[in-house]
Amino acid sequence: MDARFVVGLGEVLWDMFPKGKRLGGAPANFAYHAAQFGHEGLVVSAIGLDKLGSAIIAELDKHALPYHLDRVPYPTGTVDVDLSNPNAPVYTINTKVAWSHIPFTDELRAIAANTKAVCFGSLAQWGRESRASIRLFLDNCPADCLKICDINLRQKYYTKATIRESLRRADILKLNEDELDIITRLFGFKMAGDSFTGSFIGAYLNGAPILEAHAIAVQVSAYVCTQKGAMPIIPSELN
Repeated sequence: MDARFVVGLGEVLWDMFPKGKRLGGAPANFAYHAAQFGHEGLVVSAIGLDKLGSAIIAELDKHALPYHLDRVPYPTGTVDVDLSNPNAPVYTINTKVAWSHIPFTDELRAIAANTKAVCFGSLAQWGRESRASIRLFLDNCPADCLKICDINLRQKYYTKATIRESLRRADILKLNEDELDIITRLFGFKMAGDSFTGSFIGAYLNGAPILEAHAIAVQVSAYVCTQKGAMPIIPSELN
């Protein structure tokens, strides 16, 4: 794979705590940690023509993290954090902000064509312009680019259509148990975790490499989801 960049694509923002602000957004975190392993991390987002936008640039420079941040006529993204109840912080996500308006430019197309791995989620796709740009970015990546969907479902800021299109474009899906429950309910999936685990271990113990065992387990669990009960007889071609 000759492409250069490992891209964190989506929202970049400030988490506004009572005692000060902290740089937030999964894309920057992803790119930063990928860079720690010797890869050329790159944050792709949009910021405002304001002091908060300039402060994001300064913060990324401080961490020596490269970025492609279009400056657009919207305020830089913020999330207000209410810590009045320390056991249940309240996050107010402001969406009429710059990261909802990432433009798909010729420069961004060129970055996509030179990307070897990209991580994206659902939050930035709440904005129509960013949603279109993220999909175009993914569609313009090389065929062997690794596309990671960190689904990152936040409050009301996702739709079934966005999740569907994200999964269709992704090679890897990262999600937590709550997000798994949401997706299962949205799409009417049956839970198939036990069949996946059992099939994976069975195939692995039979000598299948990890990737092959994973592929077999996915096929088996998908089949189980189409059957009544949790213990159908698996077709011979699947094991």
